[in-house]
Amino acid sequence: MTENISIKRAVDITSSFEGSDGYSTLSGNHDGQGMSFGFLQFAARQGSLYTLLKQCLLHMPATMKTIFDVQPYPKFQELKDALQTHQKFIAFAEAISTSTGKTLNEPWRRYFRELGRAPGCQYLQRIMAKQYIDNARRIMQAYKFRSERAFALCFDIAVQNGSVVLKARDIYRQETRDYMSERTKLFILARAVALASRPEYVDDVMSRKMAIVSGSGFVHGRTRYLEIDDKEFAG
Repeated sequence: MTENISIKRAVDITSSFEGSDGYSTLSGNHDGQGMSFGFLQFAARQGSLYTLLKQCLLHMPATMKTIFDVQPYPKFQELKDALQTHQKFIAFAEAISTSTGKTLNEPWRRYFRELGRAPGCQYLQRIMAKQYIDNARRIMQAYKFRSERAFALCFDIAVQNGSVVLKARDIYRQETRDYMSERTKLFILARAVALASRPEYVDDVMSRKMAIVSGSGFVHGRTRYLEIDDKEFAG
Protein backbone atom coordinates (compact mmCIF):
# COMPACT_ATOMS: atom_id res chain seq x y z
CA MET A 1 0.00 0.00 0.00
CA THR A 2 3.04 2.29 0.16
CA GLU A 3 4.68 1.96 -3.26
CA ASN A 4 4.32 5.70 -4.00
CA ILE A 5 7.66 7.27 -3.03
CA SER A 6 6.15 10.25 -1.19
CA ILE A 7 3.94 7.94 0.86
CA LYS A 8 6.77 5.47 1.45
CA ARG A 9 8.99 8.22 2.85
CA ALA A 10 6.28 9.34 5.24
CA VAL A 11 5.59 5.77 6.38
CA ASP A 12 9.31 5.09 6.86
CA ILE A 13 9.77 8.23 8.96
CA THR A 14 6.86 7.50 11.27
CA SER A 15 7.78 3.83 11.50
CA SER A 16 11.30 4.81 12.62
CA PHE A 17 9.77 6.94 15.39
CA GLU A 18 7.45 4.15 16.52
CA GLY A 19 10.23 1.65 17.25
CA SER A 20 13.41 -0.03 16.11
CA ASP A 21 12.11 -3.57 15.54
CA GLY A 22 9.99 -2.91 12.45
CA TYR A 23 7.00 -5.20 12.05
CA SER A 24 7.84 -6.86 15.38
CA THR A 25 8.03 -3.65 17.43
CA LEU A 26 6.23 -4.31 20.69
CA SER A 27 5.30 -2.31 23.78
CA GLY A 28 3.09 -2.87 26.80
CA ASN A 29 0.63 -0.67 28.66
CA HIS A 30 3.01 2.23 29.37
CA ASP A 31 0.71 4.69 27.57
CA GLY A 32 -2.65 3.28 28.63
CA GLN A 33 -3.21 1.53 25.28
CA GLY A 34 -2.99 -1.99 26.72
CA MET A 35 -0.31 -3.01 24.25
CA SER A 36 0.94 -1.89 20.85
CA PHE A 37 2.43 -3.99 18.07
CA GLY A 38 3.86 -3.61 14.60
CA PHE A 39 5.71 -1.09 12.48
CA LEU A 40 3.08 1.60 13.16
CA GLN A 41 2.33 0.45 16.71
CA PHE A 42 -1.25 -0.67 16.21
CA ALA A 43 -2.84 -0.24 19.64
CA ALA A 44 -5.22 -2.43 21.62
CA ARG A 45 -7.39 0.28 23.14
CA GLN A 46 -7.71 2.20 19.86
CA GLY A 47 -8.97 -0.96 18.16
CA SER A 48 -6.39 -1.12 15.38
CA LEU A 49 -4.50 -4.03 16.95
CA TYR A 50 -7.73 -5.92 17.58
CA THR A 51 -8.57 -5.53 13.88
CA LEU A 52 -5.08 -6.62 12.79
CA LEU A 53 -5.11 -9.78 14.90
CA LYS A 54 -8.63 -10.69 13.80
CA GLN A 55 -7.39 -10.43 10.20
CA CYS A 56 -4.41 -12.63 11.08
CA LEU A 57 -6.78 -15.25 12.50
CA LEU A 58 -8.93 -15.09 9.39
CA HIS A 59 -6.20 -15.18 6.74
CA MET A 60 -3.36 -17.11 8.37
CA PRO A 61 -4.85 -19.39 11.08
CA ALA A 62 -2.28 -22.16 10.62
CA THR A 63 0.62 -19.72 11.06
CA MET A 64 -1.04 -18.22 14.15
CA LYS A 65 -1.49 -21.66 15.67
CA THR A 66 2.11 -22.59 14.94
CA ILE A 67 3.39 -19.41 16.60
CA PHE A 68 1.11 -19.33 19.65
CA ASP A 69 0.81 -23.05 20.46
CA VAL A 70 4.49 -23.72 21.16
CA GLN A 71 5.08 -26.15 24.04
CA PRO A 72 5.28 -25.92 27.02
CA TYR A 73 3.19 -22.72 26.83
CA PRO A 74 0.39 -23.17 24.25
CA LYS A 75 -1.46 -19.86 24.04
CA PHE A 76 -3.43 -19.95 20.79
CA GLN A 77 -6.82 -20.70 22.38
CA GLU A 78 -6.27 -18.02 25.01
CA LEU A 79 -5.58 -15.47 22.29
CA LYS A 80 -8.64 -16.56 20.29
CA ASP A 81 -10.82 -16.25 23.40
CA ALA A 82 -9.47 -12.75 24.05
CA LEU A 83 -10.32 -11.71 20.49
CA GLN A 84 -14.01 -12.53 20.86
CA THR A 85 -14.74 -8.87 21.67
CA HIS A 86 -12.75 -5.65 21.69
CA GLN A 87 -13.32 -5.16 25.42
CA LYS A 88 -12.06 -8.67 26.18
CA PHE A 89 -8.97 -7.97 24.13
CA ILE A 90 -8.23 -4.72 25.97
CA ALA A 91 -8.41 -6.54 29.32
CA PHE A 92 -6.21 -9.32 27.93
CA ALA A 93 -3.61 -6.84 26.64
CA GLU A 94 -3.43 -5.06 29.98
CA ALA A 95 -3.05 -8.39 31.81
CA ILE A 96 -0.08 -9.59 29.74
CA SER A 97 1.78 -6.28 29.91
CA THR A 98 4.75 -6.09 32.28
CA SER A 99 4.44 -3.95 35.41
CA THR A 100 6.52 -1.19 33.79
CA GLY A 101 4.47 -1.35 30.59
CA LYS A 102 7.59 -1.40 28.44
CA THR A 103 6.86 -4.80 26.90
CA LEU A 104 4.86 -8.02 27.45
CA ASN A 105 5.35 -10.87 29.85
CA GLU A 106 6.81 -14.09 28.43
CA PRO A 107 5.97 -16.11 26.46
CA TRP A 108 3.75 -13.44 24.88
CA ARG A 109 6.68 -11.15 24.11
CA ARG A 110 8.47 -13.94 22.22
CA TYR A 111 5.32 -15.06 20.39
CA PHE A 112 4.32 -11.60 19.18
CA ARG A 113 7.82 -10.85 17.97
CA GLU A 114 7.70 -14.09 16.00
CA LEU A 115 4.33 -13.05 14.57
CA GLY A 116 5.87 -9.79 13.35
CA ARG A 117 8.39 -11.80 11.35
CA ALA A 118 5.67 -13.74 9.50
CA PRO A 119 5.23 -12.49 5.89
CA GLY A 120 1.45 -12.73 6.15
CA CYS A 121 1.37 -10.50 9.21
CA GLN A 122 3.69 -8.01 7.53
CA TYR A 123 1.40 -7.88 4.51
CA LEU A 124 -1.65 -7.28 6.72
CA GLN A 125 0.18 -4.53 8.61
CA ARG A 126 0.83 -2.78 5.30
CA ILE A 127 -2.83 -3.12 4.39
CA MET A 128 -3.76 -1.63 7.78
CA ALA A 129 -1.51 1.36 7.07
CA LYS A 130 -3.99 2.50 4.41
CA GLN A 131 -6.36 3.88 7.04
CA TYR A 132 -3.62 6.23 8.25
CA ILE A 133 -2.69 7.19 4.68
CA ASP A 134 -6.31 8.07 3.94
CA ASN A 135 -6.60 10.05 7.18
CA ALA A 136 -3.39 11.93 6.35
CA ARG A 137 -4.82 12.85 2.95
CA ARG A 138 -7.95 14.20 4.65
CA ILE A 139 -5.85 16.35 6.98
CA MET A 140 -3.83 17.60 3.98
CA GLN A 141 -7.01 18.59 2.16
CA ALA A 142 -8.53 20.27 5.22
CA TYR A 143 -5.52 22.57 5.57
CA LYS A 144 -4.88 22.95 1.83
CA PHE A 145 -1.30 21.70 2.11
CA ARG A 146 0.54 20.55 -1.01
CA SER A 147 4.04 19.34 -0.20
CA GLU A 148 5.62 15.97 0.53
CA ARG A 149 6.79 17.41 3.88
CA ALA A 150 3.19 18.31 4.72
CA PHE A 151 2.00 14.79 3.98
CA ALA A 152 4.72 13.36 6.23
CA LEU A 153 3.55 15.63 9.06
CA CYS A 154 -0.11 14.76 8.47
CA PHE A 155 0.71 11.04 8.38
CA ASP A 156 2.59 11.25 11.68
CA ILE A 157 -0.39 13.08 13.18
CA ALA A 158 -2.74 10.37 11.90
CA VAL A 159 -0.62 7.61 13.47
CA GLN A 160 0.47 9.20 16.75
CA ASN A 161 -2.44 11.53 17.49
CA GLY A 162 -5.35 10.21 15.46
CA SER A 163 -6.46 13.61 14.21
CA VAL A 164 -6.08 17.35 14.72
CA VAL A 165 -8.25 17.84 17.81
CA LEU A 166 -10.34 20.94 18.50
CA LYS A 167 -7.76 22.57 20.79
CA ALA A 168 -5.07 22.19 18.12
CA ARG A 169 -7.41 23.53 15.42
CA ASP A 170 -8.13 26.60 17.57
CA ILE A 171 -4.42 27.32 18.13
CA TYR A 172 -3.73 26.92 14.43
CA ARG A 173 -6.59 29.19 13.43
CA GLN A 174 -5.51 31.91 15.87
CA GLU A 175 -1.84 31.89 14.85
CA THR A 176 -1.93 31.50 11.05
CA ARG A 177 -2.42 34.16 8.40
CA ASP A 178 -3.22 33.73 4.71
CA TYR A 179 0.07 35.30 3.59
CA MET A 180 2.21 32.77 5.48
CA SER A 181 4.23 30.16 3.62
CA GLU A 182 3.21 26.52 3.87
CA ARG A 183 6.38 25.74 5.87
CA THR A 184 5.45 28.37 8.46
CA LYS A 185 1.94 26.95 8.69
CA LEU A 186 3.39 23.47 9.16
CA PHE A 187 5.46 24.70 12.10
CA ILE A 188 2.33 26.21 13.64
CA LEU A 189 0.32 23.03 13.12
CA ALA A 190 3.12 20.87 14.54
CA ARG A 191 3.30 23.03 17.66
CA ALA A 192 -0.50 23.15 18.00
CA VAL A 193 -0.84 19.36 17.81
CA ALA A 194 1.88 18.95 20.45
CA LEU A 195 0.37 21.51 22.83
CA ALA A 196 -3.03 19.84 22.50
CA SER A 197 -1.59 16.45 23.54
CA ARG A 198 -1.71 15.01 27.04
CA PRO A 199 0.87 16.83 29.22
CA GLU A 200 3.12 13.81 29.60
CA TYR A 201 3.39 13.42 25.80
CA VAL A 202 3.86 17.06 24.74
CA ASP A 203 7.68 16.83 24.49
CA ASP A 204 7.59 13.59 22.50
CA VAL A 205 4.94 14.85 20.07
CA MET A 206 6.75 18.18 19.70
CA SER A 207 10.11 16.56 18.92
CA ARG A 208 8.64 14.24 16.28
CA LYS A 209 6.57 16.87 14.55
CA MET A 210 9.28 19.55 14.56
CA ALA A 211 11.84 17.07 13.18
CA ILE A 212 9.56 16.41 10.22
CA VAL A 213 8.96 20.09 9.53
CA SER A 214 12.64 21.00 10.00
CA GLY A 215 14.06 17.95 8.25
CA SER A 216 16.09 16.98 11.30
CA GLY A 217 15.78 16.91 15.06
CA PHE A 218 16.50 15.10 18.30
CA VAL A 219 13.90 12.35 18.72
CA HIS A 220 13.92 9.48 21.22
CA GLY A 221 17.48 10.07 22.34
CA ARG A 222 19.20 10.62 19.01
CA THR A 223 19.51 13.11 16.19
CA ARG A 224 17.47 12.24 13.11
CA TYR A 225 18.12 13.45 9.57
CA LEU A 226 15.00 12.82 7.52
CA GLU A 227 14.68 12.21 3.79
CA ILE A 228 11.91 14.70 3.14
CA ASP A 229 11.55 17.94 1.16
CA ASP A 230 9.08 20.55 -0.02
CA LYS A 231 8.35 19.23 -3.50
CA GLU A 232 4.70 18.74 -4.36
CA PHE A 233 3.14 15.64 -2.85
CA ALA A 234 2.50 13.04 -5.53
CA GLY A 235 0.06 10.77 -3.80
